[in-house]
Formats: sequence, structure tokens, C-alpha cells
Amino acid sequence: MAMIPDTGLVVSILGAGPEVSSVWAQLATLNIVEALIPAMDMAARDEAKDRFSGNYIDQNTGSWLTLSLDEEPGLVLSNWTARGFDVLPNLNRFQPGRYSDTTDSGIKSVRLYPTGIQNSSRAAWRSVFPTLSDKEAEMIEGLTKVKDVTCITWHMLNRFIYKGLSMNHFEFNYGNDGKAVTGLLVGFSTLSTALATPTGHAKNCVQLQIPVTASANNTHYNSVKVESNIDLVDFVWDTSTWSHANRSVEVLPVHGTYSISAQLCIPADGKKSDVLQIATHGLGFDKRYWDPELKPEKYSYVDAALAKGYSILTYDRLGTGKSTKADGYNEVQLGLQVAILKELTILARDGKLLESSKATGKRPQKSFYDYKPKKVVHVGHSFGSATTSGLLSLHGSLSDGAILTGFLPNNQSGKVGANTFGFEFARQHDPKRFGDRPAGYAVQASLSSIQQIFLKKGSFEVEALEYAEKIKQTGTVGELSSGLLTQPSTEFKGPLQYFIGENDYPFCDGDCNNTYDMETLKGLNPAASHIGVHLQPDTGHGLTLSTNATAGYEVMLAYLGSQGL
Repeated sequence: MAMIPDTGLVVSILGAGPEVSSVWAQLATLNIVEALIPAMDMAARDEAKDRFSGNYIDQNTGSWLTLSLDEEPGLVLSNWTARGFDVLPNLNRFQPGRYSDTTDSGIKSVRLYPTGIQNSSRAAWRSVFPTLSDKEAEMIEGLTKVKDVTCITWHMLNRFIYKGLSMNHFEFNYGNDGKAVTGLLVGFSTLSTALATPTGHAKNCVQLQIPVTASANNTHYNSVKVESNIDLVDFVWDTSTWSHANRSVEVLPVHGTYSISAQLCIPADGKKSDVLQIATHGLGFDKRYWDPELKPEKYSYVDAALAKGYSILTYDRLGTGKSTKADGYNEVQLGLQVAILKELTILARDGKLLESSKATGKRPQKSFYDYKPKKVVHVGHSFGSATTSGLLSLHGSLSDGAILTGFLPNNQSGKVGANTFGFEFARQHDPKRFGDRPAGYAVQASLSSIQQIFLKKGSFEVEALEYAEKIKQTGTVGELSSGLLTQPSTEFKGPLQYFIGENDYPFCDGDCNNTYDMETLKGLNPAASHIGVHLQPDTGHGLTLSTNATAGYEVMLAYLGSQGL
């Protein structure tokens, strides 16, 4: 028998005979153990996100904080204000000998960890405060041979007391069911005298793994194979330097069943909950593009849609996130991505998303199983908009309306190619993060590369750029080689909005003003009930991580409302 205390998991094997003494050694390599531990970790993370993440506000004192999850252990605490006092930038002033510091601490967030002390109505957590900035720690580490000499947070616990509680003491209060968080007691701040009410928290969402069977006519490209950084540079050079108009040598029918990771959110009392938005992200991201853990009140399109009463389905496109990592040359192309979006739409329209899926987090409420939308709106970004546009061209009757963001056919299209993205071979770039990516997968290599494509100086926060790097995802040779589906969407009869940053680099070479022609757009969508174009001022390609993201969401959602959706 093997016990794994961190997960509460016990695995036992019954054996008999002379070989039984060696059975215990097999436990460590059992496939069931290797599969169960990551699955339980994923389920715990999804449950914690639903249970704890959100904004905690005490209206009486003007105090608030934000809790969220990322890929690291524990909860992330950010935006911490106590009675109008901004806590995190001043943390350095609470250390002995630094009370008179005049410089900002540089600390944007801290982490919370459970103590294991809890009962049915409350649970104690502790935060870990960095005692040094990253630069200070790096400098000190370089002056000594003692490993992790700057890691001294463990003996800083309970050093500073406020109103009888340690400043790093946090206490969650639960409802009668012992699960729903009803408030947060914070040791350091006036929140200790009044329980903060969690708002924008515990979204009514379910995490799904959806088996999708799809068929498409892809293309067999006669392209350079990419199995190293050297190969990838050769691929970019090859496609950027010489004309490759004749590289598509033959139509390649593909068919398969793929596991697609998705999140379905239904507002508890939304007036438009019977309108389902299906959002498709672009290259470089997964579904977190639409629902960032970073400051969701500023960046989450999912939150904005739910606040207006819409239901929304986001998913990791094939080859990204927690979805299947299929062949990077012949499978993960635009054609198959369109086919998968088509099948997801059919499942949603038929009310079969839940019954055909496996829930990976908390158990879905009955309302999710009963959910069948009356209308479906498709939203895309960049390559996700190309995917959505392909759906409108081939299966337009499946959509009641669409918003294509980071996408606008215009006279500058095609000027920016793969050579501007700063790609490296994904598995070689970061074996830990992208070790499951086979040949043909590429990823942007640096913060500068990400900024160049997605974010315009002056329109983003540095932590948003750092977050984009933290969650960055891959693209494939097949996707980079895929041409847009340009046939008119004759079956699509709903309203269509093209929404793009004024300074979008990939599509408009940095300036979208006076680049597009309405007659051309109408020719591509001849049956659309309405076509609108919006240039979001002073914004680049990465709309959801720009500082005016919420203003953009208002424009998008107002457009849907004006068209009866």
C-alpha cells in the first residue's frame, strides 16, 4: 500500500507468491498513480478557483483585495488596499530597519497557503511576504555560497501584529454547506473588524474535457521540418524569403477524435443566459486569453459577458492548453480548427455539451445539463477570428451573430509574417512547459517578441506583459502555413462586428486607420444583416491585456445588444 499525504490518495496492490516482496516497488511507477496525481491536482485547482478567487470588498471602510490562481502553488493576492492605504507597495516599510524607506517595494502580489487548521465554518491561511525584491535577492545570492540564503520568510511569521492578529493571517468563513465562501477575515487591515463580502467571485462555471470527432480537408504542405531551433529559423527564413505559392502540394483529408478542454459559464440570473457566446482564442494563448487570472475585473472578457447576462463557452484550440497536442504539420491547421468549432457549436445547440463531456473540476449543477441556448454568437481573436470566419464561410447557418477581434481584411494584410514573431522550437525553448509538444510546434521566445506582436507601449501594464509570457502557448507549422478561407459566407445572416486595435501590428502594420473598405467586407459577408467596424483607440493586437480592455468589452457587448442579441 502506498499513501500520498498531499492528495489524501491511497493505492493498494494485493499480491501473493514468492515475488510479492517486489510488488511495493511497482507502486511508484504505476500508470494509475501517474495519471491520478495530475488529475487530482487539476481538479483541486479548478475547485479552488471557483471557491476562493474573486474580489473581496468591505464597502464600509473602502478596503479590498483580489485573490486569483495561476500555475504556481497557493493563491495569488493582489490589489490589496486597506482603508485607502495601498499595502503591497509599502510592504518593505514593515521590515525591521526599513520603516523609513521612501522607495516602492516593487511587490505586485504575494501568495497565500492553507495552514490545515480548519473546521466546517472557517479555515486559516497564511501569506508569505517577500522580504527582498528579486533584484536584491539576486545580488545577495551572488555574494554568498549559502544556497537560498535570502529565503528568510519562514522566520518572519507573526513578527508584525495588528489588532491581535498577525498581518499575514487570513481566515475564510464558509456558509452552512461548509464550502461556499461568505467572507474573509484579514489580520492586517480594517477588514479584521468587518467581514469582506466576496464579489465577482465563484463564477457559475464548469471545466470540461470534450471528446470532439471532426473531419476536414487540410493541406499537405511541402515545408521545412521543425525539430530544433535551427530548423525553425530555417522554416521562417524559407517561408519569408522565397515565394511559397506552390508549397501546398495536395489536399489532405483528416479525421479524428480530439480531447478539447473547455469552460462553460452560465450566469445564475442572467437575462441573456439563453444566448451562448463561443469564444476562440488566437496564436500564443489558450482559453485564458478570455479569462485571465490577472486582475479579472480589468481584463476578463468572460466576467464582462457574464455581467451582461450572457452565457459563454471558451476552449483551448487543438494543440494548446489542455487540449490534444496533435500532429503539428498535417492536423493542427486552420481547416481542422474550423471543423472542431463547428462540432462544438452543434453540441452546444443540441444541448449535449455536458452529456458528451467529462467534468474535470467541481460537479456541475443540474442547470448545466439542462442548458440549451436559443442563440449562439461566435467571438474570435486573431487566428481564432480566422477560425470563426472560416465557420461563417462554410457553416454560416450555425451562427446567429459574430464578433471578429484582432482581425480585419485590409490593404495592409500579409505584410507581417512569421519572421516577426520571434519563434523558437517549443520543446527546446522550455522542456518543462512544452515537453508534450511534438515536432512542428513553435512558441514566442521572449517578452520583447510578445510585446512587439500584441501590446503597444503606453497601453499596457508591465505585469500584463509578464502574465502573457507566463501563460504563452504554441502555434504549429501547419497553422503558420494555413491560408485564410476567403470564400463568401453566404449562409451567415446575422450581424457581424470587426473589432480591432487602432495600432494592431500583425493585421495593419501598426495603423488600421483608412486601411479597410466596407464594400470588400460586405462582399465577404453578403447575407449578413449588419456589418460594423470598430477601431479601439490606442490599442495593439492583444485586446484583453490592454489597459482599456473593459471599455472595448462595452463596445462589443453593446453592439450585440443593439442587434437584438
